[in-house]
Amino acid sequence: MLHRLWRQETFFDVAERFHVSRGWLQNVLQATCSQASSIARFAEKIPSFWPLKNLLPDLVQHLRDCSQQELIPLLALDGVKRGRARQLYNAGFKTIGLIASADSSMLLSTIDHLNRRQANAIIRSAKVLLRDQLAEKAEELEEQFGIKGTEILAKFFSSL
Repeated sequence: MLHRLWRQETFFDVAERFHVSRGWLQNVLQATCSQASSIARFAEKIPSFWPLKNLLPDLVQHLRDCSQQELIPLLALDGVKRGRARQLYNAGFKTIGLIASADSSMLLSTIDHLNRRQANAIIRSAKVLLRDQLAEKAEELEEQFGIKGTEILAKFFSSL
């Protein structure tokens, strides 16, 4: 079950496949993360366990991300942690593109405890991330099909 979650399958699909409730599956994932964190702290104290000390924090982080797959793209934004990502997602800002196209007053009216500076920083970060993703895709188009991505990008960047 954990392997399927690791591979980014949804909780619903994994729970249905193994005939367990989603709540039970989330509890198993949370207990696994807790145990792995405890072992990582223990490994920090014993020098011969250095491989576990290096491996387990990343493993725990990846497992925790499995429990909130829908938030992963939002967590890539500067200044956005899990709580803020959850607020954005619940307010309807489910993609980087939606955030990049929003204005700060829209974010301020829908997100609690957000000031204008933070809203502008989040929007700016979303635009930069979106621009980088578009530039990467444009390079792929140019390499694979010979299409000049710079013309496409110029049109997009002028609209920002």
